[in-house]
Amino acid sequence: MRYILAVIGFIIGFILLIVLIVTLRPSTSSTNRTNTPSPKLADLASTDATVRYSTAGPINAQEDHREIRITVNNDERVVDVLQGYQGDVLAHETFTNSTEAYQSFLAGLDRAGFTLTKKTNLDTEAGLCPTSNRYVYELYDTPANSAYKAFRRWSISCGTTASFGGSASTVRTLFTSQIPNYATFINDTPGASAINF
Repeated sequence: MRYILAVIGFIIGFILLIVLIVTLRPSTSSTNRTNTPSPKLADLASTDATVRYSTAGPINAQEDHREIRITVNNDERVVDVLQGYQGDVLAHETFTNSTEAYQSFLAGLDRAGFTLTKKTNLDTEAGLCPTSNRYVYELYDTPANSAYKAFRRWSISCGTTASFGGSASTVRTLFTSQIPNYATFINDTPGASAINF
């Protein structure tokens, strides 16, 4: 009986020793961390950096083809409806912007994955989804010392092939929400409402 109690006591002591060692051991994860903040798209709000979202409608006759382009920077928000393949401006509206509003907008885009890339074997959306829409996401005029470099990414409405890796629907909503009375503007422009969002 003594022998059994000694074995049980040894096992309990060994378990307590292991627990004590694990709980008193210094954490290596917190000591190895750096406090370097990760770059944020919103950091570009006070620069000349510009973001653009474009929707190209179905591939059709020169006279019927439409593209909607929304461009935003810290000074202005612009919506254009383009006709044909040369980009003739059919309708145009400009609204002022502020650095603070642009910073909030860029933070939303960042959370929606605006800068994310998706791997694809195709380098352009040209010719894809010919009876539906093609979407282009752009960042340009970034400062030379910025963590973000200019880019152009794309997605399509009729499949999953894309170079854009973010949430397309959230980004689309963020851009269209930058334009007051967006739906009215589109509906009042001939042929623009045919582009399905």
